[in-house]
Amino acid sequence: MHPSPGVFDPSLLFAYESALRGALLPEYRPGMVLSLVVQPSFATSYLIFLEANDLDGEPTLYRVVLRRERDSSWEEMMNEMHRQQGGAFHLGESEQQAALSRMKIANDEIVATLDGATGRLIRSAWEGVVARTQYPREVLTAPDGTGVAIGKADGTEYYFWASGQSGVTHSPEGGTLLSDFVQLGETLGAFVSTPGPQRTSVQRTLAERARSLVVRIARNESCVKPYEPLSDSMGPVGAGRVAVPNVE
Repeated sequence: MHPSPGVFDPSLLFAYESALRGALLPEYRPGMVLSLVVQPSFATSYLIFLEANDLDGEPTLYRVVLRRERDSSWEEMMNEMHRQQGGAFHLGESEQQAALSRMKIANDEIVATLDGATGRLIRSAWEGVVARTQYPREVLTAPDGTGVAIGKADGTEYYFWASGQSGVTHSPEGGTLLSDFVQLGETLGAFVSTPGPQRTSVQRTLAERARSLVVRIARNESCVKPYEPLSDSMGPVGAGRVAVPNVE
């Protein structure tokens, strides 16, 4: 997981991302202890955050809040830009702003209560993984001169925050610590979405996944799997053939 882009970082989608942030993120709340924003390529984006009922002592209860777009704001913006510009359209900031000015990003909110013990366990796992956020050291040239390209196709972006630190990852590989961390966040969302009487089983799964992450963090387990070179049977990496590792 690498650090999240700052608000002053240049970005092709700055106007859209700013509008989405304004629609999903709440005003400053002292009790907010962690959050996750999920941006899928082909579905509605949503925010999950955890609020503690007591910041001075040991929290006995947590509020889990889920905010999800009512409709896909990305799809709506694309449709509006197409309507304004015609067939081939530009995706510049001014064009995004023109489309966004004709839109209202609405969302729905669900709230659930979580016991203090489970909440503290989730916080421990969340803060432990986010604290390991770093800029990856990417070695892109092999000793024989062949190169490695890094690409990112459609998938899901996960923006995590806790204790003043933040990080982002993109559709992590299954079985990795980051993949399990993403599953913890998605299970937290499922906990809120599940009808009250059925939340007990989801809560047990939450606690189990958080506890497992805490153990793996204590073992100093790597967040991602090391990249394995392509085998000779697949042909050499070189002209017409590029290896693409997952570094996130």
